[in-house]
Amino acid sequence: MLWLIIGGGEQGKLVLASRQYEDQIGQAPQVVDAELLAQDTTDKKLLIEQLKALLNYDIVDHIHLFLRHISRVCDQADYDEVIENLLQDLRTRHNEQAETNRMQMIIIDDIGSGVVPLDYEDRLWRERCGRLYCQLTAEACTVQRVWAGIAQTIKRELK
Repeated sequence: MLWLIIGGGEQGKLVLASRQYEDQIGQAPQVVDAELLAQDTTDKKLLIEQLKALLNYDIVDHIHLFLRHISRVCDQADYDEVIENLLQDLRTRHNEQAETNRMQMIIIDDIGSGVVPLDYEDRLWRERCGRLYCQLTAEACTVQRVWAGIAQTIKRELK
């Protein structure tokens, strides 16, 4: 099962996700901060491998910051290839998890609201994140928006 948790910065998304994971699965989750995994590289293959490594964790936090790195170092074609690899891996894992009752949570900051950035790279990153968020929402069985530590479920598919 794929859960997507979205909200503003410092709104309690990780604490909520960890608690929900433990309630659902009965054990503490393995958590990774995607920002820390992002390396300064322009190697498309390495970026794909890093994304695959992220998917080995139960909870992936700050994936939007990993996307910022990818957005800055890749041209559009390479970025599209990296993201398509991510989505294919998520679909594969989602199918495997359905059979094993395992779940994965992806936590993202909502960067699409508010003032549009002046910097072109920041606007491009914001647009790319928005498009990926739409794709992740389509793949996820549960999507929650978090504000001040309170979750509002905006999508729930019973499987």
